[in-house]
Amino acid sequence: MASVLKSLSLIADPTRVRLLLLLKQEELSVAELQEVLSLPQSNISAQLAKLKSAGLVSDRRSGKNRLYQIDEPGANDQPAREHFLALLEAAGAELREV
Repeated sequence: MASVLKSLSLIADPTRVRLLLLLKQEELSVAELQEVLSLPQSNISAQLAKLKSAGLVSDRRSGKNRLYQIDEPGANDQPAREHFLALLEAAGAELREV
């Protein structure tokens, strides 16, 4: 999992909060995220790349698509992950779009 400060800076962006909350519920492709969020594919892909490089999301190939999900924490990351998810939920509660 990313450092606390990096994680906080990542969820300071409403688009990334919305992406993470969606991916917390289920595995989704960029096309599905694009449909739900009504955002351009390039915007979603750029935000997913940031989240992936921080270790917050992972992806897997399924045919021609790449499916994204919240990355599973290691055993040592579990307490930090729980705190992060609580912050993510709180941030999402402040967004009208969610």
